[in-house]
Amino acid sequence: MPLEVIGAGFGRTGTDSLKMGLLKLGYGDCYHMTEVPGKPGHEVLWLEAAEGNPDWERLFKGCKAAVDFPASSFYEELAAQYPDAKVIVSTRDFEKWYKSIENTIYTHGSPSFPQIVVWKSIPYLNRCHRFLNATIWKKKNVFDGKFKDKEWTRNKFEGHANTVKSKIAADR
Repeated sequence: MPLEVIGAGFGRTGTDSLKMGLLKLGYGDCYHMTEVPGKPGHEVLWLEAAEGNPDWERLFKGCKAAVDFPASSFYEELAAQYPDAKVIVSTRDFEKWYKSIENTIYTHGSPSFPQIVVWKSIPYLNRCHRFLNATIWKKKNVFDGKFKDKEWTRNKFEGHANTVKSKIAADR
């Protein structure tokens, strides 16, 4: 089943609300970061995607839409793979977004020493940490390892919608 909707917005920009809206509109299953823990092996599939070997069919099996990280980190590749899909870019106020990211998902991108020890000793958590870095925090077209540089991230975030619009045809 091909994707019909691709969310290009960064995580914490209303992607969960977007997912709920798409479900109400009849788009069936909608892939979101929250799906990863319930889908064994998906952390490995995302690592493979980050290495240039994606298996989109396996990742999105049964889904008509994909929003949020990590899928949004690959919006260009997904738009090429699913040329009939519509692309939606969500956004929000930068300061509120940055604070939200720092207080939630970025804790996985910059773990404390005790977290690192635990993650290294539990293979699944180690793979999850690696996939988050590979698909979000250190990915070249996303944060490129510079998320903590707030001004760099502000420029990236505030320019993201325009970048998407410049790369995706307006009718999509």
